[in-house]
Amino acid sequence: MQKTDVTENRFLGVVWFLFVLLLIFNMLNHEMWRDELDSWLVTRDNDLSGIMNYLPYSGHPALWYLSVELIQIFTDHPMGMQIINLLFVAMAVLILLKWAPFSKLEKILLTFSYYFLYEYGTLCRNYGLSLLLLIAFLSLYRVKDKYYILMGLILALLANVHVLSMLLSVLLGAYWLCEEWTNRRRQNNSLISSLPKLSAFAIISLGILVFYLHAMPSAEFSHNPAKNVAVNLAAIGNAFSLIYKSFVPIPKAVFHFWNSQILPGFAHLPLALALFILTTLGFMKRPLRAAFYALGMAGYMLFFIFIYPGFLRHHGFIFFVFFSFYWISRIDNVHGSLESLDENLAGRLQRIQMKLFTFVCAAQLVAGIMASYQDWRHPFSANREVVRYLQTAGLDKDIIVGDLDFIASPVSAWLHNKIYYPMSSDYGSYIEWSAKRQNINFYDQAEVNAYVRFVVESAFKLCDETQRDVTLLLSYALDQAPLAAFTESICGDEVYYLYRIKYTGPR
Repeated sequence: MQKTDVTENRFLGVVWFLFVLLLIFNMLNHEMWRDELDSWLVTRDNDLSGIMNYLPYSGHPALWYLSVELIQIFTDHPMGMQIINLLFVAMAVLILLKWAPFSKLEKILLTFSYYFLYEYGTLCRNYGLSLLLLIAFLSLYRVKDKYYILMGLILALLANVHVLSMLLSVLLGAYWLCEEWTNRRRQNNSLISSLPKLSAFAIISLGILVFYLHAMPSAEFSHNPAKNVAVNLAAIGNAFSLIYKSFVPIPKAVFHFWNSQILPGFAHLPLALALFILTTLGFMKRPLRAAFYALGMAGYMLFFIFIYPGFLRHHGFIFFVFFSFYWISRIDNVHGSLESLDENLAGRLQRIQMKLFTFVCAAQLVAGIMASYQDWRHPFSANREVVRYLQTAGLDKDIIVGDLDFIASPVSAWLHNKIYYPMSSDYGSYIEWSAKRQNINFYDQAEVNAYVRFVVESAFKLCDETQRDVTLLLSYALDQAPLAAFTESICGDEVYYLYRIKYTGPR
């Protein structure tokens, strides 16, 4: 190994170490919200069979849940889930720094960027595992002739982490297949030499089939905001604008920064068009790659129009379509330098694409630092503060009635017991988005008022039936003054109001 390689490895090792330290600091100062703790609750309160039965009501496949189930062998503290996510993201960044065909500057910018440092790193969901599997696959692409089976297995696993990573697995698998088919025809390879390739694609297909068999949403799955979407030019424009939002996720410098955009809405569509055109033209040297890149972008936009509109954590997959094909494109340019590109039109467009990638990475670094800073300063959710109050006041032994159920659910993760949910008239922890939950029209004030009365009456009824004190844990205020209120939360709807009903004998 040359001295320059040793020096660079040491430098990148320092970068990785600093990233891990910063990510640990972020996690220690981050209050997990309901979507993070939901996975913990599902695995805590179910055996393997129960987890698999729950998946059609979750919208997610099994691999992340199984990872969380594994960590619960060693700890019953939800922070264990943060540790496993830290390991996934730290490994992804290590592979990125060691084997990505990017410049040193690009690697550093990406390491501390919004998705790596914050949205998929600090926040503890299945996205960190998706990131690890994606980068593991891409790191092997340069030597794919040696690792067909392993790469196929990685894409099969990627298909079973998240529905959006499943789409990415399909896209990359299909592109890889077409590229290999083209090369086979050009080189006239025998069928026997193609057996490892065929095996790899069979494994990928099996992974996608497993997703379909166990994770396709049930007909009763009620958590789908796009069911009655109106498809028009505005909807298409909004979906296309997501390209800009995912590439440049710089938020407003405000308390409720999450999922916000620093630029006004009218600028998003023209900037998205410019990004799409420039990034696509950068692949024109390889028409097949350009076509699959455009197909991938279109596929995600259709998903966000017809299936689920999503948030920035979902829209980030649009950026990672570009990231994936850009990584593969840079493999062609082994040294990764602007000077090594041809001076023809395709070469000039690649130069523009490379400079654009560096700019996007820099913008994402700004976004990552901004998001982390706000999370250091303010609680992401008020649920931990509620739990501390309940435990200090000795109310954690009360029967707790929680509403809205999905906002009250993270409190159950820290109390290690179940909450009574009037919305489903039952005790529970995680939320099963099925027909048994009441479907409230929150745009009808009369219906909302009737429902709130039902919640309060349910709490009084439970108090009488159990002859115990009841604590009402609500995400909205009643007409009377609360026992305590917890309203500082970056996640704007995860605020809480506590009310106490003392049992004084039969009413």
